Amino acid sequence: MTSPFLPQPDESFHGFIYRISLLKGLPVRKLFNKAGHWNKINSISNISSHFHLYGDQILLDLLDRSGYVKNENRPFRDPTTFSFALYDFIHGVRKETYGPSYNQYYSNAVRVINFCNCCIRDSIESIGFGYFKAQWQFLSVCETHKTPLYKLMGDSTNLVEIACQNILKGNIPKNSCILQKSAMDMLRNLDVSFDKTNEIFISPCMKHSFKLWLASKQHYFPDDVLNSLPSLSANTINQGALRQLDYHHEILFLALINSSYQPFHNFWRNTAKKTVVNFGIITKIALQKEIYISTELDCQRCNKSGWRTCPANLVIEIQENEKPLFWECLNSILSKKK
Repeated sequence: MTSPFLPQPDESFHGFIYRISLLKGLPVRKLFNKAGHWNKINSISNISSHFHLYGDQILLDLLDRSGYVKNENRPFRDPTTFSFALYDFIHGVRKETYGPSYNQYYSNAVRVINFCNCCIRDSIESIGFGYFKAQWQFLSVCETHKTPLYKLMGDSTNLVEIACQNILKGNIPKNSCILQKSAMDMLRNLDVSFDKTNEIFISPCMKHSFKLWLASKQHYFPDDVLNSLPSLSANTINQGALRQLDYHHEILFLALINSSYQPFHNFWRNTAKKTVVNFGIITKIALQKEIYISTELDCQRCNKSGWRTCPANLVIEIQENEKPLFWECLNSILSKKK
């Protein structure tokens, strides 16, 4: 029989935390609000120590499938932001700590408590217990039974707590209603379907070298590269001139690295090298990503500064008013060029 203490392959993050909390007799009131929603991640950090034994990867996978981890193919993105949702769950870090870019890294929003009573009854019969599926947070119809989901209605935190226990027993609480089919059924959690094998990360120093190479001489890019450059969208324009520039440089870089344009590949082979970033929250080496850094710079210089200046030389230690990694490192590079 499946162990009730292990997450199910399609279980939601909050559903798993809630289910294990019930099994261990932990307080669950902060897991949801009186409106009938799962609460924000940093609101439940007071019980996170009881989940350290599951490790970084399992917890981050749960957060990922529940739509909290923002995955996108942006080369200039800091690879350590992949774990910000997990950091918030473990430490309850607030928005002010990360600065104005916080909301770009992941979504720390409340989630609806939807459920399919047929799925839960089937689960109780097959594995001995019911659980909340991650996909229910994004749909109004069960993909297995093709029936409308139920939505938990809020009234008081106490009633929501009692209702959630009844749901996992295979009952339909009175303070729930059938969802109307909506446009949500046309959507899927894009983060879950993102192909992480295509991720490429570039450190601030290598990003700077790439821009210098672009400006160094006239380049005659082949058609496959030029056709990859999009026109400016209203959303991009609203992000400001600096973000527009980074956006187009990222698109151009991805087009070049996937092209056969030899001048670029010669430059990249001679200038860039890969290093591994350790950024686990519970255990530092549990989570790793590769990042390109410049062969001309010594990353160990950052150890002497006492500041977490680059993801390539990372120590996970969010401090009050600390700036995002890329900003500080890029400022350091530019100041040395003057």
